[in-house]
Amino acid sequence: MLDLGKYTDAKCTKQNMSVKYDFTGKVVLITGSSSGIGAATAVQFAKAGAQVVVTGRRADKLAEVGEQCLKVSPKGIKALEVTADVTKREDMRRLVDQNIKHFGKLDILVNNAGAGNPTRIDDKYFYDKFEKLMAINLNSVVYLTHICVEHLEKTKGNIVNISSIGAMRTVVGFAPYGTAKCALDMFTKCMAAELGPKQIRVNVINPGPVRTEFVTAMGSPPELADKMMDVFNKLMPVGRVGESDDIADHILYLASDHAAFITGSNLVSDGGVLAANAINGDDLVVLITGSSSGMGAATAVQFAQSGASVVVTARRADKLAEVGKQCLKVSPKGIKALEVTADVTKREDMRRLVDQTIKHF
Repeated sequence: MLDLGKYTDAKCTKQNMSVKYDFTGKVVLITGSSSGIGAATAVQFAKAGAQVVVTGRRADKLAEVGEQCLKVSPKGIKALEVTADVTKREDMRRLVDQNIKHFGKLDILVNNAGAGNPTRIDDKYFYDKFEKLMAINLNSVVYLTHICVEHLEKTKGNIVNISSIGAMRTVVGFAPYGTAKCALDMFTKCMAAELGPKQIRVNVINPGPVRTEFVTAMGSPPELADKMMDVFNKLMPVGRVGESDDIADHILYLASDHAAFITGSNLVSDGGVLAANAINGDDLVVLITGSSSGMGAATAVQFAQSGASVVVTARRADKLAEVGKQCLKVSPKGIKALEVTADVTKREDMRRLVDQTIKHF
């Protein structure tokens, strides 16, 4: 029988019910932990008494997360900060070596590092982007798991991988990302079966829309990312997008003894998006600036695929026409996108853009 007493200190309020975890003495390595989900997870583990290893490419960002971890740690344990690139094997070996040298062991591995970049099969640089995204989202997880198994076997530890609902549904313009995440889900299941006899559990979390720096990291300006989140808030069955702490909560759960009988499982945390059978854009009119290429174009196509009426705008009419064709092609009801050539720095263009949108739809 699982003894939950050691790990649970439940406090019920009218607003919520929280569970406190005790990871005292546990060593946790979290990739992609300089911001977003990874940073939130590091802080939560530190707060629960764990010895945390944070890693990312930006030393300044890691230092900030390290300070947060030290601040919440019950015993004032300083996080080990290791600047590294998960796509480089020598960096990953150095990361694990420093982990073992500093803390002597490894109990929990959280493979959180990931990236996305919109591209289509006819893009000149499609395959270059494909290889890069596979390296970050899949290959890094495989290699780090490979070199950590010997340490996790000694502690009977566990692995939590971070995937996406993009592994479970088609997102036009994100084939490399979806392919990598789908493969990650299967790798998780294979490892759960293979490492079970070593008493190592392996699970994966599939987040839906989450408010992180992920979107801006793909090249989208912050203001556009904010607008996207506002739109998603209205479309989500639960009325809001996820926050980094939502996913961090799930990671701690799967890493704890509360989940001792769970391995090889997908924990979908998407606010009901998949249950609602994709985001339904029926009767929705969406205006997307900077939508002639990149993130804006991919967003327009995705909304069109969900049934929304789309307004695309930018300075190049030829590029808008290409995006318009893609939107029409995927629209379930054959709704043609409204293409408006405009410059967002000119007020008269912006007024004309809004006027045409209202007049048309």
